[in-house]
Amino acid sequence: MLRQGRQALALLPDLSTAKPYISISGHGLAIWFTTPLLFFLLWPRERTAIYRPLLLTAALEQAKPGDLILMVSYGDGADAVLLRATERLAQYRTALSLFAQIERKRLLPSYGKYARFRRLIKTDTGSDELSTPVVLFRDRRTVLSLHGGKCPSCGTVQFPRHVVCIECGHRDGLDEVKLARRGTLFTFTNDYIHDSPDAPTTHGVVELDGGARVYVQLTDVDADQVEVDMPVELTFRKYHEGSGIQNYFWKARPAAGETTTL
Repeated sequence: MLRQGRQALALLPDLSTAKPYISISGHGLAIWFTTPLLFFLLWPRERTAIYRPLLLTAALEQAKPGDLILMVSYGDGADAVLLRATERLAQYRTALSLFAQIERKRLLPSYGKYARFRRLIKTDTGSDELSTPVVLFRDRRTVLSLHGGKCPSCGTVQFPRHVVCIECGHRDGLDEVKLARRGTLFTFTNDYIHDSPDAPTTHGVVELDGGARVYVQLTDVDADQVEVDMPVELTFRKYHEGSGIQNYFWKARPAAGETTTL
């Protein structure tokens, strides 16, 4: 049963053996099938279609060539989209699937911590974070794309991109390069003063593969599990809200496994 504004997605092996029966009433949209579903996912919390591509991604990760994917939504009217997976799906590769990312989640030990994350509890903060659209636009390649600099004289990769090389003192500027997303933790500290719903906040210096060190926060790991030289990967996360802007940057988390074929 789908309540108003909810969406569901089902993965069917074949329409000849999985004939759907649909009933629409004032209570919602109900769908029955004559064969067990290979895949069924319902996220009832939000009333928007923003996460619809995530539903489709989750289905494609489980589908095989020839499978049929039925996506249904019901709100102000109803929509149903039927797709068929092609042979190209067998060649699709991903570094980390949607389900793998969900499985790596950290469980919150108490409702109190959940309430702090959701800002359901008012707390006194030490200072207000500030930001401006001008700064975000100016530094978009540094912040969003994580681009650094490489010295044309000595080849040292560094972040952020400076005018003068920090290694050899070259003064004619650095070449812009895209930095790696993986590396090892060079050093770290646990900060109990930083305003956070999950104290302490672990700050660390990550030595990236291919060069450059970046100073970031760590996430998806307990403070007592952090170790020097542990493999980490960068993930794009929210840092704070300031001046009406959601501010995002890169954080480090324990590295996942190798790339697999779906």
